[in-house]
Amino acid sequence: MKAYAHDLKAWFVFLATQRLDWREVRLEDLAEFIAWLRRPPAAGAAVVAVLPSVEHHCSASTVNRKLSALSAFYQHAARKGWTSANC
Repeated sequence: MKAYAHDLKAWFVFLATQRLDWREVRLEDLAEFIAWLRRPPAAGAAVVAVLPSVEHHCSASTVNRKLSALSAFYQHAARKGWTSANC
């Protein structure tokens, strides 16, 4: 559960840095999130403040786990009616 919370936190930190609404993201935004996760902290330092609990330069398995968390979150949001089912 802790990893899931951190994964969602990373997503919402990313969305905030990009000034994106979580209900209106596009596939391109998700691709940028993956690139953001893989970027070493120094590479993103000029663009965003790196928070200690939000690591960058994630391994492939960590990126996949984060994407699974996002998928579960958006499925839950769609079931609850927080967003459209097509997200």
